[in-house]
Amino acid sequence: MRDKIKDVHYFSLFIEKEKYTIQRLTDAIYSTEVNAARIPYLWDAILISHLDIIHAEYSRGANGAKIKELLINLIPIFENHFKYLAGYEDYDIMIWIVSLGILCDLELVDFMKITSVVRKYDVQDRLIDFLIQSKQPEWNLSGQNIIQKHPYEKALAIKDHHDIKTYLTSFWYKGHSDASWYNSHKNTQVNIYSGYWAWEASAIAKIKNIDDTAINDLKYYPYDAVHWDTNLKSPNKKSFVYELLAKFKLFGG
Repeated sequence: MRDKIKDVHYFSLFIEKEKYTIQRLTDAIYSTEVNAARIPYLWDAILISHLDIIHAEYSRGANGAKIKELLINLIPIFENHFKYLAGYEDYDIMIWIVSLGILCDLELVDFMKITSVVRKYDVQDRLIDFLIQSKQPEWNLSGQNIIQKHPYEKALAIKDHHDIKTYLTSFWYKGHSDASWYNSHKNTQVNIYSGYWAWEASAIAKIKNIDDTAINDLKYYPYDAVHWDTNLKSPNKKSFVYELLAKFKLFGG
């Protein structure tokens, strides 16, 4: 268990709720009753549910193999249905998925499916370029600025564990005060909290080989993700998400 706000029971219920949401929305997409104009919005909701499951699984203690499995299952949705509209939450999604690809040591073929979306929308951003180049050295560094300067501009300045601590304690959470998930742990009507994790901070620590021992319990910092076994097993093809995607021919294998 990694999260300090909710317990295992909470996240177990949350994950089951999100699985049900994915099933319900996927069924709706392939039914004849949904207006075609609504389908892109349903895919958006499915993608968010996938990300929420990843957050919640990490929060309740999932290992690297499990997170990698979930990430690989998410990629076809991101690759085929994500629409970048230049909003901050769209940018967050890109940062999270690219960072998770690094932390999970995705095979290059899978990682390039993620970066193809960045290229498709010509997203020019210094932080995203930096992260991608760690796995794709040939990636063209075209971004001169950071799309969401607060808080991500501070992430580019990280050089050691002291900088990570400053970034997370002084800038990261406050910098997301306009995000839909901000303060979601306080919602008592609906379970929408999946955990607060600054994936990019861990990805930067991994890329720069930063000694982060002193911040192993730092709030918002996914410490374990930096230290996962790099030889993660292949996805379990009997997983719920895999079977659901395979049912609708959205996942090869």
